[in-house]
Amino acid sequence: MRKVIQKIEYKDKLIELYDWMEYKSDEPARNVECYDLDGKLLWTISSLTKEERTDCWTNINVKDDKLKASNFMGYSCEIDMNDGTIINQVFTK
Repeated sequence: MRKVIQKIEYKDKLIELYDWMEYKSDEPARNVECYDLDGKLLWTISSLTKEERTDCWTNINVKDDKLKASNFMGYSCEIDMNDGTIINQVFTK
């Protein structure tokens, strides 16, 4: 079982951030998944880049009905709650 670093229950969804260190080191870690309340996987956030180990999600939060995810490379992204796609990205470093 993968280690959960963060878990957010929001409306009818459960969003989990998994430990990126448990993923293969030669590919991006797609380590944020969303489930319905019955445990069915709805979506996984796609990778922002293809930069192997530096492309992993490190933080998630919901504010004003918007899911935000930050990655190791210094980007903050707004994520579509319906399908997990990246709506926009801002470099913060």
